[in-house]
Amino acid sequence: MPSSSRKGTTSTSKIGFLGAGAAATALALAARRRGLAVAAIWSPSGISARALARRCGKGTRAVSSPDEAAAASDLLILAVPDRAIVETARRAAAGVRRGALVVHLSGAAPLSDLAPLRRAGARIGGFHPIQTFPDRKGGAEKIEDSTVGIRGDARAAAELRRLAAKLRMRALRFPERGRIRYHAAAVMASNLVVALMDLAVEELRASSGASRAEALRALLPLLRGTVANLARVGLPGALSGPIARGDGATVAGHLSALSRRPSTDRVYRELSARAVAMALQRRTVAPAVARSLRRLLASPIEGMHGRGRRGGAPSPDR
Repeated sequence: MPSSSRKGTTSTSKIGFLGAGAAATALALAARRRGLAVAAIWSPSGISARALARRCGKGTRAVSSPDEAAAASDLLILAVPDRAIVETARRAAAGVRRGALVVHLSGAAPLSDLAPLRRAGARIGGFHPIQTFPDRKGGAEKIEDSTVGIRGDARAAAELRRLAAKLRMRALRFPERGRIRYHAAAVMASNLVVALMDLAVEELRASSGASRAEALRALLPLLRGTVANLARVGLPGALSGPIARGDGATVAGHLSALSRRPSTDRVYRELSARAVAMALQRRTVAPAVARSLRRLLASPIEGMHGRGRRGGAPSPDR
């Protein structure tokens, strides 16, 4: 078994990728732009590995097996679906360099999935970009200024912090026991925002007669503005709208309009309850108004069909 002569992840370390999908493409191209050496790429079909190797340029080659990529790498990155990590690790173990650092890109999979590589003498860790890569286009540009979640022992974490710095990313170390909640947080901030937008698009389409494409186009500037506000003033300062104003009449109208759409109604109520807590934290509503809004969100509303109530938030004694 070859041994790694490198001490840590340096500008001369050779990086290998197992997998050539969207995340691997983003990282490999970002690494090449920052002067890091991408030595070898393997993918199950071979086609995507060859395509990515061509994009990486001179010095990068597509290889035919995981152990061949492992043998060429000081830092080996498993960029495969979670369900394939264990088998890919097993296949790479025969070639891995003793002392090499091996990481997977999953935020949810345990580091124990890399056990075959650890038994073969490698060190293991996790390197999970908190970013979305829906396809192989434009991902490298997203890497810079993103945060990456890292796992591993102190030495591995130090090396992964250095790698993150070279890629101009921010590193956030989290414990192995916290990985599921960490990953759930990332899903809520990305994938579930897409699901929420799907609900919003459907409501706008149904209420206006617009096509789905038109409805999405109408809502995207609002979403961009919200993200810009989050970046500018943070939480809870970015909260706006009827909850932040204590406008119970508008909220009641929304609940009436959504009463025949139970799944959307549940989502609206749960998120609105969270917004009430944020409004209290921001001090844009008084405690009495917040209690009234919570009662409103907990109560069934029928028969109003979107007309709403007159006046502000219901008084606490109503």
